[in-house]
Amino acid sequence: MQIDLDFEMKIDITEKVREEINTALWGVGLDCKRECQAGTPVSPIAGGHLRSSYSVEVKNGEATITKSANYAAYVEFGDLRGAKPRGQGKIPFMRPALYANIDNYLKTFGQIVKDNM
Repeated sequence: MQIDLDFEMKIDITEKVREEINTALWGVGLDCKRECQAGTPVSPIAGGHLRSSYSVEVKNGEATITKSANYAAYVEFGDLRGAKPRGQGKIPFMRPALYANIDNYLKTFGQIVKDNM
């Protein structure tokens, strides 16, 4: 399960701007990761594996926040039959983290563009 934050670089930009964007993507990715972790439920059975299974990667103007726990999607969305994970129902934690900070992310990238026009 993952969230992709893609800043499409379709215009000709300098290496300096490209580096600024990738640096900002690292910050945004790490902020989103922290927010996801804060909202991730901890099962007494798994002992926090879901919360600790996040990783962030930035490459070519795209930040990807990934969950390596194979059951992450079931917790976020429930399963295809609508069954509830461990009787709790779906417990969204990745999407709310992204949506809660989307305005800050847009301001960050808007400022980079503005500063380099």
